[in-house]
Amino acid sequence: MKSASIFLILFCIALIISSSSCKKNSGESSLPSFPVTMYITGVVDKSGARMFTNKHEIFDTAIINRFVGNSTFYKPHTGIFEEHDIITFKSADTALFTWSSMKFSYTLQDNLYLFYSKELSIQINPFNRTAVLLDTTLKYRSPKIVVPAGTNLLNWLTKEVRVGRGNYSEMDLSVLSYKISSNGGTYSGRLINEFNEAAVSVYGPNDTVAVLSYVYRLRSR
Repeated sequence: MKSASIFLILFCIALIISSSSCKKNSGESSLPSFPVTMYITGVVDKSGARMFTNKHEIFDTAIINRFVGNSTFYKPHTGIFEEHDIITFKSADTALFTWSSMKFSYTLQDNLYLFYSKELSIQINPFNRTAVLLDTTLKYRSPKIVVPAGTNLLNWLTKEVRVGRGNYSEMDLSVLSYKISSNGGTYSGRLINEFNEAAVSVYGPNDTVAVLSYVYRLRSR
């Protein structure tokens, strides 16, 4: 009887160890074998061109088209369908974008990828309304660190943030084309980020903002 009890105890211990090992292996198997390279397979529009001023959205397409003009940033499908690599995940926390030599760290939570560049020196002059609006228009931003007075650096240190949604097999990389005009001039471009809907509440009567949201659809192979 005593031998049977010892055998039963040892058997239970073996089951616990085996279960723990399976859980560990299951967690580890969720990570791919790095490096993983993702290739563009297409472009998907998330919205047409949108325009805002004085805390309101403008829906007249003729007015929107006049403001946007012939900007190439509002023609996202042109020259995009050639399949090529976009992102290479070097490890579980480091990625490299094809068109940039800069490595990005990244976090992944609930299928949301946030990519962070190394700290960059940037200048956002609080008296340049257009520069402030561009910063406010982005949904995902890195906290800014004020550079101590008396240094030769610019006014702020920050990180560029890029945004993707999906997993290591399939991903939508968010893209935001923008044109912003105010008393600081006119800025236009394209960033790997998303539109901050809350920013509309700060657009004044002298501010005009147009955005176009779409995604690069990526797949690994």
